[in-house]
Amino acid sequence: MTVLAIACGVVSSVAMFEITPTVTANRLEVTITGAPEAIYYEWQGPIAFPVPRTHDFALLAALAPAMRVGGDVYVHGRIDRRLLANAEKFSEIWAAWRPDLYRQIRIAAAEELEPCLPNPQAGHAFALSAGLDSVFSLMQNSAGADGRVSRRPGAAYLMNWRRKDSPDDPWFERARRQAQRIADQLGVPFFVCSTNWRSFSVNFYVDHPVGIIAAAHCLDAMAAGCVLAADAMYVDEYKLAPLGNNHTTNPLLSSSAFEVTNYGGAYRRMEKMRLLAQRPELLREVVVCHERPDDAVNCGRCEKCVRSGLELFVGTGAVEPFMRSLPSPWRVAAMKPMSESSLVFWRDMMRSWRDGRPGLRAGIGALMWRSQLQQQPFMRALKAAEIAIFRRRKAA
Repeated sequence: MTVLAIACGVVSSVAMFEITPTVTANRLEVTITGAPEAIYYEWQGPIAFPVPRTHDFALLAALAPAMRVGGDVYVHGRIDRRLLANAEKFSEIWAAWRPDLYRQIRIAAAEELEPCLPNPQAGHAFALSAGLDSVFSLMQNSAGADGRVSRRPGAAYLMNWRRKDSPDDPWFERARRQAQRIADQLGVPFFVCSTNWRSFSVNFYVDHPVGIIAAAHCLDAMAAGCVLAADAMYVDEYKLAPLGNNHTTNPLLSSSAFEVTNYGGAYRRMEKMRLLAQRPELLREVVVCHERPDDAVNCGRCEKCVRSGLELFVGTGAVEPFMRSLPSPWRVAAMKPMSESSLVFWRDMMRSWRDGRPGLRAGIGALMWRSQLQQQPFMRALKAAEIAIFRRRKAA
């Protein structure tokens, strides 16, 4: 039972995954027995790519599809013994949290490496998407703003999830240039990692951090660990659990010499905005837009652009670069209802609202009321029925 079976929607209670890593210059491949193609991570950066010290990246690259099937995993390579235990615990937790997606696995390797200490001279690799959270994380850690909690950036890397044979994505190229400028302004070496891992993902919204962390482990010869930006505060992670990107299970993908950690859970989104506004050259590069239109980086119209502009307004009195001006109450009230995870940020913003503007407040209140209504079981069932009817008609 392999990835081929996953693609067909078949799940077996007994499975054997055999994983074989290959490193050729700046391209790392992970072959899974029976899979139609290898997972690859291909790197471009300012220096010659250092050969990884371990094959830990291979285990993590194959972790999500292995957890989809369950059973035993064998890696033909060198794997840190602590990571073997951590990855098994990771699968145990996610099998309990999301039994609809994942199963528990057991892992063995051709060579189990004894635990060792990280290189004290090496910095950490920071996942950088040019979004608010990742830019804030890189800025704060570059400044050592949180004392012992801070991690010194040794590199920043942007994930390119596009397949090698797909057409160029103009949005990605724009994001790459922006991320490059951010890293340059902070004096951090910048890399791009292109990969087809997304096609092996079980549920990209949930397990994309595993793909990002697997990429970071490719850098274990030059970095002491990696840092992912937190999507939510600690308390909101608890309320919205289980989130794929979280402070609980991400660190379980650490080895003895390569630390995986999240940063930013102690900061409200508005606080991140306020602190980033002190570095306008960085704030100008931040991409928050959900629409990703061809004519602009931040469209100023989608929920995330409007919310980000209002969060910045609450903290600083300005709305650029996310909007050109404050939206009208009617425009906000008529926006598409949002998910519970987005509502968390709107509620926090409203608790901090000090400006008058009763009309705008009323528009936000109407949007939040409509969004909360959409979360009710009856409305969810109605929406699910509507989608099912649409799919049936389309199939016919």
